[in-house]
Amino acid sequence: MENTPITCRHSERGICTRCSLSHTFAISKAEEKRMQGKSSVPANEASSNLPREASPNEEVVRIFPINSQSDDENENTPYSADIRSDIYQPIQIQVLNNQDEGPISVTLPLSEPPNWLMRMFESSLFDAPMAVQYLFMTSEKPVLSYLGKRLLGLPEKELDFFLPQLINMYIHKMDVASTIHAYIEMRCKKCVHFSLLCVWLIERFTNAPPAISFGHSQMLRKMILDEFVNDLKCSSKTSETEFNSLERKISTLSPVHSASHPMLTELDSTKGMPRKNQTTSLSPEKFLDLALHIDSSNRLSHVGGMQSASVMTVQSRFISWLTYIGAKLCDEIGKEAKMVRLKHEIAILNLELPAKCWIPFSNDHFAIRIPPEECCVLNSKDKAPYILYVEVMRGPANQLMNKDSQIISKIKNSVNPDASFTEALDQTGEYLRNLRMRNDPEDPSAAALSEPWMDKKQRIRNGSPYGSLPEWDVIPVIVKTGDDLAQELFAYQLLCTFKQIWEDEGVPLRVRPYKIVVTSPNSGMIEPIIDACSLHQIKRSQVSAIPGKISLLSYFIRMFGQVGRDRFIIAQKKFIESCAAYSLICYFLQLKDRHNGNILIDSEGHLIHIDFGFLLSSSPKNLGFEMSPFKLTTELIEVMGGLDSDMFLYFKSLLLRGLITARKHHERIVTLADIMSTGSNMPCFRLGADTVRALRLRFHISYTDEQLTSLVSDMVESSRDSITTRLYDNFQYYTNGIL
Repeated sequence: MENTPITCRHSERGICTRCSLSHTFAISKAEEKRMQGKSSVPANEASSNLPREASPNEEVVRIFPINSQSDDENENTPYSADIRSDIYQPIQIQVLNNQDEGPISVTLPLSEPPNWLMRMFESSLFDAPMAVQYLFMTSEKPVLSYLGKRLLGLPEKELDFFLPQLINMYIHKMDVASTIHAYIEMRCKKCVHFSLLCVWLIERFTNAPPAISFGHSQMLRKMILDEFVNDLKCSSKTSETEFNSLERKISTLSPVHSASHPMLTELDSTKGMPRKNQTTSLSPEKFLDLALHIDSSNRLSHVGGMQSASVMTVQSRFISWLTYIGAKLCDEIGKEAKMVRLKHEIAILNLELPAKCWIPFSNDHFAIRIPPEECCVLNSKDKAPYILYVEVMRGPANQLMNKDSQIISKIKNSVNPDASFTEALDQTGEYLRNLRMRNDPEDPSAAALSEPWMDKKQRIRNGSPYGSLPEWDVIPVIVKTGDDLAQELFAYQLLCTFKQIWEDEGVPLRVRPYKIVVTSPNSGMIEPIIDACSLHQIKRSQVSAIPGKISLLSYFIRMFGQVGRDRFIIAQKKFIESCAAYSLICYFLQLKDRHNGNILIDSEGHLIHIDFGFLLSSSPKNLGFEMSPFKLTTELIEVMGGLDSDMFLYFKSLLLRGLITARKHHERIVTLADIMSTGSNMPCFRLGADTVRALRLRFHISYTDEQLTSLVSDMVESSRDSITTRLYDNFQYYTNGIL
């Protein structure tokens, strides 16, 4: 029996990506055809519909429901609305008898989910975490079909938090992909930001050996980039007139320079001076080749610059440019040379701003300027991460476009971008000279990050030509190139979940998650922790100020007043509540590499852990050297008031309360890990299913309250001034200079 080739009228090649996916997942569009009442079927007909047992010479093939609409109907039906209201469509089964000429077809109706499950799905208690959990756990098609429909009624913001899990299930679980495909497509049509997040996550999670095939997920990626790019020039609620208004407003903010880019000279990294007759390698043409996420057939000409491209193209090019800068910084030798190159590259990028691009932590703004003098290269042994302070206009584009046009026109007439660029280059030498005069010339990022955030923000606003706009704001962002941030994103989700659990249960444990965006398999963006310094930086500043006297307690006294004063007690309480929270997180997630460069203290006294490159089943060199449940050094105990103080007892009581409440909701944590471990190549899952089992065991589900109390005491004793903690800190000091 010959197979009829699948064709549609949307593509000259025979079938478009969208219809191919529709056929692959058999997503029915016949919304008006509901299944007739099952109870009205005669008994003899019902019995004839039951599948018979296949003989040894027969092969049973399961065929998913097939769309019965004609091509003409398909052409006129919006795909984003193709969701059946009847979710219990029968399954068609063909029994192929090798001795007969044709197949014997029978129909088996799908049974509805149990009543208790339906009631739960329809209740007000049903939320995004529960939906994701059931999508992963169930294999029953009626339940999956209903969940796919139910996703449309859940808050988009809540589901966006679980986007890594949804994409990972889409890639590795075909039944889930069939269920959530319509939802993902609908969201992509509505939001460019969501579309790009999907593309980046697909690229990361399909970054596997060539032998592994991810055909359907790559088709989704291609569909987003190829077939949606023309529909995403503005939001679904923005009319063409409003879009043209935004184009005009952006063009008044900054002239187009891509077609007539100034021939910039390459800086001499040794002297910080230009070399004559040598142009920079970052030309607009070469930059277009770095637009990693747009197929060549869809790239717009560089003539006209970023302002003339679609929203998706502009945003992709903007992120690719920032990633490219990080790669070029690795070519420079020495911190000063990297700083010079960074300012140079950002000055070039500024010629393309303002534009329809944003920092992908959210999409409620667009970038208007990046002050080169505020950029800074961060300390890193092998890579060159850097921090930017991006000036933005807040609010949706369709609200911003009709406001402040006269103000912006005046700014345009008073600002010469070419002069600003030349001034930025002239300031490079002065910046480096000032850098040498600061307290820590070996760590320029320390001075940049230690400035109070409100002071820095006001200073940037005062020096900005756009600072008078009421929607003006500034967003800090760390750009990392050469590192896979998928594991950091996973850790961010876990920290947010712990934070939500403790807040909902009324336990005063303080966690400060920071946002992570994965932009490729080896690049991404990190939200900086503002108004915070690492323990290493605090100790380093004490060495220069008070030689021979290094103490975290003395820092607290200097910042918050004498011990026992109200201000000190408030800061001490915040320190203990955050220290207890991260101690439990270190235990549950087995966080490693906890040296003093990865632990911060903010301006209110909170302790904050960063850099989650080693967790669960991974550790530095996979040696598992740090054996204690969490880091609890003598200097941390001193800030709490000592072992016999009431505050230390408060610390232990918080550990117990946090452990009990986390255990109560442990499935939310374990489910996140279980989903992400499916098909994962992240180092934290190198032990496979054993990693998730070990995580579950650390919640001690079977323990009584008395046993948990004893467990907390044992963990504190084994962590207090642990020998492995001290040895690891000494190792970091002698190898990396971390105090």
